[in-house]
Amino acid sequence: MREQMLREAEPDAMVCVGGMEGVLAEVELFRNLASGRKIFVLAETGGAARLLAEERSDDITVIDREVLDDIKRRREERRRDEPEVKADKPPEPPAVPYPLIMQTLVRRVWGEEGPRD
Repeated sequence: MREQMLREAEPDAMVCVGGMEGVLAEVELFRNLASGRKIFVLAETGGAARLLAEERSDDITVIDREVLDDIKRRREERRRDEPEVKADKPPEPPAVPYPLIMQTLVRRVWGEEGPRD
């Protein structure tokens, strides 16, 4: 069934969120049937996605960590450029901005023009 799905859909990329052994099997199948296409993982969701993030393969992009690192860098730049912040101000709570991650992912796969027909 997985093989048929990949052959018929001809996906432009693969996105892995969490998962278990089935996701790892799908990744290998995707690599065989869609060679050269990117695999995006959201490592912060855990499971197979986190294992894939640790793989350090050229076809894997850890998209959530890229976005989180970019947010951190931008916040640090903003803090350097802003007047000193009061010490009693609580730090911003850590959160994973999934909508921003998905927007970034879509742009990385299809660019500004959107998905192909």
